[in-house]
Amino acid sequence: MKKSFTKVLPVAVALCLATEAGAYDFEAEGVYFNILSETDKTVEVTSGDYAYAGSVKLPSTVNSGGITYAVTAIGENAFF
Repeated sequence: MKKSFTKVLPVAVALCLATEAGAYDFEAEGVYFNILSETDKTVEVTSGDYAYAGSVKLPSTVNSGGITYAVTAIGENAFF
């Protein structure tokens, strides 16, 4: 039992990290965002499916699903 657990645990951790690395709520104009607050309508810039390259223009507001959000933060490792 212990042997199979030690084989499964590293795989499970790797899958969790891989899922987190590409997790974002929406993309707009080539920039990925996570919603910070639905109530305050705020988002942060995050990493996404593709790495950012060259100059990246960050808007002060962004629209998704007919809702305008204020861009208030840049997430940790967004440009890693």
